Amino acid sequence: MVPSFEIEHIDSSWLVNITSYNKLKKSLFFYELFKEYEFVLTYELDAWVFRDELLFWCNKGYDYIGAPWFKGWAQGGNPEVIGVGNSGFSLRNTAKSITCIERIEKLRRVRSFWFSSKLQALWRFNNMIIFFGSMLKLRSGKYLDDLLLGDIHNEDHYWGEYVSHTFSDYKVASIDDAIRFSFEVNPSILYNINNCQLPFGCHGWEKYDQEFWANFIEVK
Repeated sequence: MVPSFEIEHIDSSWLVNITSYNKLKKSLFFYELFKEYEFVLTYELDAWVFRDELLFWCNKGYDYIGAPWFKGWAQGGNPEVIGVGNSGFSLRNTAKSITCIERIEKLRRVRSFWFSSKLQALWRFNNMIIFFGSMLKLRSGKYLDDLLLGDIHNEDHYWGEYVSHTFSDYKVASIDDAIRFSFEVNPSILYNINNCQLPFGCHGWEKYDQEFWANFIEVK
């Protein structure tokens, strides 16, 4: 499907630690590297693919998809699915990622001007943004301050929770499709939910339930 591969080198400062890596995947720089491509597949070294379904998932029309999250996050054990999704093996729409990052940066500049011009005393910034919400594709103002002011550490939470709940035009996969796409935490639970079918791929198979994965992944 891919006749040739090209290696894209980036500055090592982006990969010093998990914090810098998360910043990379929230940065305009990262998505601009791949702007000629419709989608970016993140495949970390502890991921695994079971079937060739990449084009199928690209055609689903999602802006972001990864393994579902459970209550308790990485702790596992709790069967309650709470969202989508883990980024270790994930697929994201390149253009929509760029659009959202640029939109957030514009809102940050507007907010800075709003406060420096003392307009906050006349009309609260968040109320103004919500008033013009339809123009800004705003779904909710709940996480607006977090996006504009906070340092959201985990980039998968950034995209799967904060961006998706803030902007109506950013489409995250349904939980059912996320299960069909990838497993991470609680793979045996997801396997049963998915009618004893493996997903397209998985992440963290060496970390979560090795006994389960030994049935499907042979490592010599």
